[in-house]
Amino acid sequence: MKRYLYLLTIMCVSLSCDDKVIDTGDVLTNLTISQQEIHADGQSTVEVTVELDKNASSDRRSVVFSTSSGTFLPKDSVKATVKAEFFDGKLIATTKLRAPVRPGTITVTAKPEYDIPSQDFILEGSLTATLSVPAQIRLNPSGFAITANFGSQVALTATLRNSDGKFVSAGYKVVFEDLLGAGGPAGGRFNHLKDVTTDSSVTAASYSAPKLPIGTDIMIKATVLDNAGAKTGITDFVILTINQ
Repeated sequence: MKRYLYLLTIMCVSLSCDDKVIDTGDVLTNLTISQQEIHADGQSTVEVTVELDKNASSDRRSVVFSTSSGTFLPKDSVKATVKAEFFDGKLIATTKLRAPVRPGTITVTAKPEYDIPSQDFILEGSLTATLSVPAQIRLNPSGFAITANFGSQVALTATLRNSDGKFVSAGYKVVFEDLLGAGGPAGGRFNHLKDVTTDSSVTAASYSAPKLPIGTDIMIKATVLDNAGAKTGITDFVILTINQ
C-alpha cells in the first residue's frame, strides 16, 4: 500500500511540473474586428487586431491570423503572420481583411505563431458579408463601327457597381440585346457570352451584326436581371453603326 502511495505522489509531482496550465489570456486577448458587417464586393476591408501580453519576449510576438472567407492584405492569402508592435503601451498585432465576393458568415481566428505545449491558444471572432447590390451598369464597346452580314465583331464589356462605386457580389446576371430604331430586335449574334458577374464585377460578350444597309444604327443594350430573372431598371446602351 505504501508503495502505491509513493508512486502516486511521484506521478502527481511529475504532472504538476510538466503540464503547467497557461491561461489563454496570458498569451492573446481582445480579438477585435473593426466592423461586424461588410459588403461582399471583393474590395471593402476591415481591420482585425489582437492584443498580446506586453511582457512577451521579442521572438514570441508573431500572430497567425486565419479566415474562412475573404483574404488578408497585402498578400491576398487566407492566412497572415503578423508581428505585434507597441501602440499606446499595448502590444498589438494588426492586419486587414478584404471582403469576399459571396455573402455569408466570415470566421476569423488568431493564435501565436510559436507552439505552446499541451494546449492550443486560439481566439475566434466573426462578421457578416452582405450582398453588394448593383446600382449602376456601364457598357463599353471595342468600337462603334461594325460590318454587316456577320463580317466583323465588336467586343462588349458591361461593368457593374454598387451605390458606393465598388464591385457587386458574384452571381448577378446581365442580358444583352440588339435593337433597331423602331424598337424591334436587330437579329445579330452575341458570342463568347459571360453574362454572370464573378470576382471582377464584369460581364462580357462579342457582337456581330446581320445583313443591314450601310448607315443603319443598332442599339446594344445591357440590363441587370433580378433574382427572379426579370429585367431591372439598371441598364445602359451604346449605338453601333453599319459601315460596310
